[in-house]
Amino acid sequence: MSDDTRNGRNSSEVHEESSASSVGYKGADMSRRKFAKTGLIAAPVIMSLNSRSALGAGYSCTISGLLSGNLSNPGYDDLCGGNTPGYWKNHYPFPGGVNEGQQLINPKTGKLSKKLWDDSGTKFHEIFDGELFLYDLDGNYRNYTLMQILWNFASVDANANQNLKDWYELGAHSSAAYLNAWASVEGTDGFGNGVVYGMSPDQVVALYNTYYATAPEQLKVVFQMYNENNRDAAELQALLGTL
Repeated sequence: MSDDTRNGRNSSEVHEESSASSVGYKGADMSRRKFAKTGLIAAPVIMSLNSRSALGAGYSCTISGLLSGNLSNPGYDDLCGGNTPGYWKNHYPFPGGVNEGQQLINPKTGKLSKKLWDDSGTKFHEIFDGELFLYDLDGNYRNYTLMQILWNFASVDANANQNLKDWYELGAHSSAAYLNAWASVEGTDGFGNGVVYGMSPDQVVALYNTYYATAPEQLKVVFQMYNENNRDAAELQALLGTL
């Protein structure tokens, strides 16, 4: 199911939300094709996270299912789906018990701001490991929430704070992947009725924790392909390396 039709979005909205796939930022090459020759993420590790027993009827949407080349089994005839970071920052409440927090008043307009959110939401590092997204512009400790990251760490978003430097939009796409995984479990936000994400919440977290430090841009590309529902088996296999 494409982003053009799911959840009532039109193609122009999807293009705006997904523009990270083709826009560079301060020298960071955002092109997926850049990694077709690297294969720095170890495919066996990722495939081990996507066992048929773990995801059942959603196997054909998993990385291992896509790369198996054996998707003709009628028992695994699934409809894969994904929502972009641009979708999630505008659609809440979040699934999986994730708290988006509270919107803040824009002091210039006196009205609620779309992009300003307080610190009461679920923190990124209540879910993921590492030290990314833990400091503000002055170097002070701050554990940003998923909603704050979705709004303020997307380099292609004109409203984002470019100085926060999520070079590869890893934070935004990891947050979206986690929300997609939970929505798939719950059958909410466009999932259900045979539509699945292809990763569980625990698998999204495991992938992030394993690769955020050693292959951040490659990891972002994997999540991006799933979030934008662009599961190209050949591209994934080239990205992940020879099996």
